[in-house]
Amino acid sequence: MNLQKECCFTVFSPDGSEVFWCTNIGFYTDKRVVGNLRLYTMKIVDGKWTAPHIAPFTKDIRVERPVYSPDGSRLYIEYGSDPADIDSDSDIYVVKKTSEGWSQPSPVSPLINSPAYERLHCVTADGSLYFTRNLMTSNEGVFVSRFIDGKFTEPEELGERYNSDDFEIAILVAPDEEYMLIWQTNSERNSKLTVMYKQADGSWSDRIEAPYYCGGFLALSPDENYLFFENEGICWVSTAFIDELKPKNLK
Repeated sequence: MNLQKECCFTVFSPDGSEVFWCTNIGFYTDKRVVGNLRLYTMKIVDGKWTAPHIAPFTKDIRVERPVYSPDGSRLYIEYGSDPADIDSDSDIYVVKKTSEGWSQPSPVSPLINSPAYERLHCVTADGSLYFTRNLMTSNEGVFVSRFIDGKFTEPEELGERYNSDDFEIAILVAPDEEYMLIWQTNSERNSKLTVMYKQADGSWSDRIEAPYYCGGFLALSPDENYLFFENEGICWVSTAFIDELKPKNLK
């Protein structure tokens, strides 16, 4: 059993002045991680990056997948109840930017958080929240909750075309909801990055495999020209491949 550190889930604020990322500080065993994903942050002050430090609002709670709202005023996180147990229940929480920094985390909405396991969240330009929900009795499904008048609506599950027999590791919906990127893996641990496109009737196209292997977390640059992902470190590629893979009948 070795002590290791692993960085993941890196996200920059829309204006590029602040960054959050998770670092695993704990022990790896043959079966699983029994450490604590801690949320670190830096920001630009007087033209220079501050030293890395643990986000004060996380304390000793396991935190994953920081995601900014489009205007940078909110940070959505997967907030775990037990830092020593990766199988413990977790829900989606939000912290809000204030004049003094960031607020304490609070549940995003009772309509979204449930007795099931909510995760893999991402936010679109209009504030809609996409996330997955594991009902434990069936395959994991993806839901969307619209943000209207400052509140989230009752989540709606996407159609059968989204859901698959594979296990979704990460999802990313474009700010304008024109496409969805999915990193998926199956029981044989064969992983792939796929893309789906919004069709004229509002449904999603079939999945098309992308020419990249990635894992863990997906994030767009603020200008949407680059995709960041994990693959033995943080990697990035031009998002031009998304338009190149798009079927002609959808262009």
